[in-house]
Amino acid sequence: MWHLFDIHHLGGEGAEKLKAQASELLTMYALLRHFFETVVGDVDSLRAERASFDACCVVVDTLMLAKRGVLDLGSAARTLRRANADHIRKHTAAYSDERLKPKHLWLFSVADAMARDSARGAEPILRYPTLRYFILFYSHSIRTIAL
Repeated sequence: MWHLFDIHHLGGEGAEKLKAQASELLTMYALLRHFFETVVGDVDSLRAERASFDACCVVVDTLMLAKRGVLDLGSAARTLRRANADHIRKHTAAYSDERLKPKHLWLFSVADAMARDSARGAEPILRYPTLRYFILFYSHSIRTIAL
């Protein structure tokens, strides 16, 4: 975990982005969420930003519950659509729509794929390759760039 903050993961000197593997990001997510809940708390000057962060947490939690098989694909798809729409509204309120990126909308495609898989009786994500949904992210970004 401590390697997340070394020069390689920070992308070099002066870098503003953190480079990490998915498992490292999920660990960082848990730490950030704990930090916001226990240290930051409810700060009036950060109310909109905190609402956006909390809404994003619901999106991540929904994906994780689906991955672990706690939510079936149909329920996960419906919850993910609502959670992502809520996050986009709160993110826009906190940061304006200029900060929205195409990846904010990709989760709607993931929800659609989950709903399709649920309708055809796909296995739970726990046994079904979760990678399929991340490939959807990747192929969607290629199509977006190609246009």
